[in-house]
Amino acid sequence: PFASLICKSLPIEFFLQTCSIVLNTLPNVVILVSYGPSDASKAAAFVEQLGHGAILTPPTSIGVVAALIKRCH
Repeated sequence: PFASLICKSLPIEFFLQTCSIVLNTLPNVVILVSYGPSDASKAAAFVEQLGHGAILTPPTSIGVVAALIKRCH
């Protein structure tokens, strides 16, 4: 939900609602929230607002995130 320009980002409520629907529909799903260097506090707040089923990833590179996504089922 975070982007360098506001015009490139959808409202956070959209992502919260979408993630809530996914978590309520698919109870075995875990949502991983990764973020850029300047978005750590926003990502942590997002995970806190979402509650159950969301995990904040540690700081990492885009290459590691890509590898993680490749291994997701």
